[in-house]
Amino acid sequence: MNPNQQTKRRLRKMMLILGCLFIAMIGYQLVKKVMLNWYLSANAKSAITVSATSANYQQWQPELQAIASLRALQGIELKTEVAGVVQQIYVNSGALVSAGARLVQLNADVERAALQVLSANAELAKITYVRDRQQYAIQAISKQVLDADYAKFKNAMAQVAQQQAVLAKKTIKAPFSGKIGIIKLAPGAYLKAGDNIASLENLATIYADCYLPQQVLGQLRIGQKVLLKVDSMPQHQFVGKVTAINSAVDQQSRNVMVEAMFANSGDVLLPGMFANLHIITGPNYAQLTLPQSAIDFKPYGAVVFVVSNTKKSASLTVKQTFVLTGATRGDQVAIIKGVAAGDMVVTSGQLKLQDGSSVLINNDIVPDATAQPQIDDDHRL
Repeated sequence: MNPNQQTKRRLRKMMLILGCLFIAMIGYQLVKKVMLNWYLSANAKSAITVSATSANYQQWQPELQAIASLRALQGIELKTEVAGVVQQIYVNSGALVSAGARLVQLNADVERAALQVLSANAELAKITYVRDRQQYAIQAISKQVLDADYAKFKNAMAQVAQQQAVLAKKTIKAPFSGKIGIIKLAPGAYLKAGDNIASLENLATIYADCYLPQQVLGQLRIGQKVLLKVDSMPQHQFVGKVTAINSAVDQQSRNVMVEAMFANSGDVLLPGMFANLHIITGPNYAQLTLPQSAIDFKPYGAVVFVVSNTKKSASLTVKQTFVLTGATRGDQVAIIKGVAAGDMVVTSGQLKLQDGSSVLINNDIVPDATAQPQIDDDHRL
């Protein structure tokens, strides 16, 4: 066999081997594609377990929610107007006192002695003036002398009144009825003018101050019902009313201050407390709602999965639907558009779904959907 024939034979073998390899690669890709399509179709037909609930109408109360700070009907920090040493304390911390009750007595020996001196001078000036009037009646002295002695008498009486006022400031009294705070004083303590003694709060009525945006001014009215809750009594709800709306809107925040008043039986509400307010702005109305867990809020809109067939004997599929949402009440969201009453909507398991997916409903574990959710004591900070 000559060299040319050997070369041709080698070329034919090489071409045959390359052809077989090419056919094998094409066959592998075809088999891979068939298997992948079979796998995807098999998984697409398998039902995905989800929980679902129907969209229903709920009775909603139109309201405005706000965070409020509480203050007493009357509340002050008792301070002393004059300096002095504490001589006696008449009340205990936390005591209830009446208006005018003595609370603290400062040492007033010096002021009392000065008052006695001034009273004696005033008495002498009075005697002199009375004698001068008698002498003037018989023309024994001039009118000028009588007027001068009368001025001295009036001046002496004014000094007595001034000293009496200074002496009265040595006794700190309650300006109104209320509850005394913690007194951090003891007899012998020195107080400078303006030093704190204790707080005094009239807790019979409590005011709640809150701020609302200017957009809701048209919904606010004096006398509207207000519901109040505080963290210290999560199960109790206080009922009050709107008593004042500020006459100006804050230029920085564009919010308006609103005042509500509440009766405080048992003094359970204290000034400075943080509170949640619900201002009732109208009568109840029916609102179509869904649980928040049913709604997937995406950048391009809110989406829900609606179950297209709820018959147990038929296959269930889901349809992705856009909805327009409204206000929120706890775990519930108002649905304005996109879902009708009675539609079955998926509440959990949405991450595994796509439009047209088959589903199996299992409501053994259903997400919360209450308008007023409560935190368990075990989870409370």
